[in-house]
Amino acid sequence: MNTSMLDLLLKETINEDDLSKETMIKKLEELFAEFRKRGDTELIPYRGCCVSCECERKGRGGYLFVGNNSKHHSSFVIKESDTDWDEYFFCNDFKTDTYVDGLEDEIRITCYKDEQKDFVPSPYYSVVSRLCENAYNELLKEEINYFNKEDCLHWLQQNKVLYNTIEKGYSEYKHFNRFIEAYIKIQRLTEYQQWESLASEALQEYNRIDKVNEKPLLSWIVKYEELGFYRLSSVVQDCLANEVEKISGYFPLDEKKRIFLPLSEYETVIAFKEVFDEYYWDLID
Repeated sequence: MNTSMLDLLLKETINEDDLSKETMIKKLEELFAEFRKRGDTELIPYRGCCVSCECERKGRGGYLFVGNNSKHHSSFVIKESDTDWDEYFFCNDFKTDTYVDGLEDEIRITCYKDEQKDFVPSPYYSVVSRLCENAYNELLKEEINYFNKEDCLHWLQQNKVLYNTIEKGYSEYKHFNRFIEAYIKIQRLTEYQQWESLASEALQEYNRIDKVNEKPLLSWIVKYEELGFYRLSSVVQDCLANEVEKISGYFPLDEKKRIFLPLSEYETVIAFKEVFDEYYWDLID
């Protein structure tokens, strides 16, 4: 996972996102850093090809690169010559020639429009992207940052006007994207908390139910279906990605894990959702 040879290997050729070679190398450095963070010391290549029906490169060859320890992976469609990669594209729908066992989640790299080599910023972009960066950086005052419910509500209120003025499509620009994604997720998390009282009521009712009798359980599921299936549909995925977070008592807001929120503020809605999911599909079917 050394990028020093990439400058020789990569040509200044067209890639899917029209990135310069320098930007592509930077993206690959970010990718390698993600693998290292997961404990990998090398990437194991497996030949294969793109299988996306929506991609003009379907059938083109490339490699799936798998971390030697984490089993996380990334894929590239590559056109090779004897000494160079003439064309290279990130691929999100890739099939290897041979089966690879035990794969974990894919590590993806996002290429934004304002990273393209021919990008020319408009006056709107120049002003609003700076405001978005400033707003996002308010969440990053320390190396590790902790925010409670009041902090989140304050940040949302402070940046509501900015969020509502962003024009459609600007989430595809790097300096807008981080702010937009953070705003949407914090907004969704604060919305979960407004259902805390109803979730508490539902749990108390559940604890009084005779679990041997299916009929009252089904009535409980139907009564709280909107809360469990719609209002809190993603609360567990948002707050409990893994056991480490469950033990630590905090969960990360961002992929780089510099912004954390306390699980204690979401305990009731999470507990309700876990109970609801335990019975929902069996009883509804």
